[in-house]
Amino acid sequence: MLLATGLVLATAAAVAGVGHALGLSWPLAFVLGAVVAPTDAIAVQAVARLLPRRIQTVLRAESLINDGTALALYAVVVGVAVQGLAVTWSGTAAPFLLAYAGGVAIGAACAAAVVAPGPACAPGLNCAAP
Repeated sequence: MLLATGLVLATAAAVAGVGHALGLSWPLAFVLGAVVAPTDAIAVQAVARLLPRRIQTVLRAESLINDGTALALYAVVVGVAVQGLAVTWSGTAAPFLLAYAGGVAIGAACAAAVVAPGPACAPGLNCAAP
């Protein structure tokens, strides 16, 4: 799963480099990079249709992590672009990591709430899942 994060960041940086070489300012180039960095989940699903179910599940999970990474990066670089700040590692890495960690924490809390076991079944009741 770490490849999903690293490759999205590397793709965004590469696109930002090309965008800057073509005349965009660094903040706008990074916004472009964040927009185009994640892979298309539908394209991955179409290619992975014939793969084993376990690999399909991993690819879907990586696609979700790609999207989350790109959204966190997008939020940070748009903030930098709107405020007119320079793109620096110290000025963008901390907000990105905070947004990324916040997304993981909120996702884990939502998953725990959905998956949490319900109340025990009373004797004599049919509590089997439908």
